[in-house]
Amino acid sequence: MKKFLLLAALVGMAVTSFGQGVVQFNNKVATSGVDAPITGTNGLRIDESLTPGYRAALYGIVGTIPGSDAALDNNILTSPLSATWVGFRTGAAAGYLNLNGDSGRIFPSGGYSATVTVQVRAWFGNYSTYEAARTAGAAIGKSNMVQLTTTAGATDNNIPALVGLQGFAVTIPEPSSIALGLLGLGAVALIRRRK
Repeated sequence: MKKFLLLAALVGMAVTSFGQGVVQFNNKVATSGVDAPITGTNGLRIDESLTPGYRAALYGIVGTIPGSDAALDNNILTSPLSATWVGFRTGAAAGYLNLNGDSGRIFPSGGYSATVTVQVRAWFGNYSTYEAARTAGAAIGKSNMVQLTTTAGATDNNIPALVGLQGFAVTIPEPSSIALGLLGLGAVALIRRRK
């Protein structure tokens, strides 16, 4: 009886989760023409067996593509199983996300047939989000923004793929102009002090 109640509760949560619009988080969907591998800091496709520690997540907002992708900051989408970030595959599948069959991502504030904007973001290191990795100065990268329409209803099995997604590289961000300026001023002060 306990197992039955637990199973009923889990099914109920899963059905409730799909009460919102859903999109497919995958950078390789042959049937939809999606083929957007992600490369690491070495310029090669990310291979978890060779360089472990890369992560990726799908970020999204309800609405059309905004003027800046900063609008997507802190809007990480989760799966019905509450997964947020994922790792990468290995070997011939290097550069592609390791989703373990969990590719659906929910728009909590977007209903069925909603227009949404999504972006894949990836980073290197033991950070739970892209924003944390960016703040720490870790290697980061992000795709182009893609506009989609979420699933049409609870029984819609045609979860939209990230059509239009382009591959990208994870790189170490260049220091800002201000940081470079401060380094220059420090060098000038050091040279003057020696004279």
